[in-house]
Amino acid sequence: MMIMLMACNSRMFFHDVSSADFEREWNLSAKNSIVSWWFAGEHAGYYYVVEKRAIATQAKRFRISKQSVRFKEVPEMGFTMWPNKWFNLKDKNVSFDHP
Repeated sequence: MMIMLMACNSRMFFHDVSSADFEREWNLSAKNSIVSWWFAGEHAGYYYVVEKRAIATQAKRFRISKQSVRFKEVPEMGFTMWPNKWFNLKDKNVSFDHP
């Protein structure tokens, strides 16, 4: 019997979204106090963000081009899947530069 293990890239669990799509999600969450967003780092021209809900089984995970969104006053960090390393985003940390 042969067992085959395959490595997977954890970044593949993040969905590519435009800055306009992320802005829409960000604005919707502003009306819902149980939703927050966490910065999971950056890698190869992309930012990674995770939606956190108090009651959720599946968080939204987005990969966004660095060219279309700006994160200010967040620590410089490479992408990580470790939630204890993520940075909790506030309104002052995010601005959008889409057309």
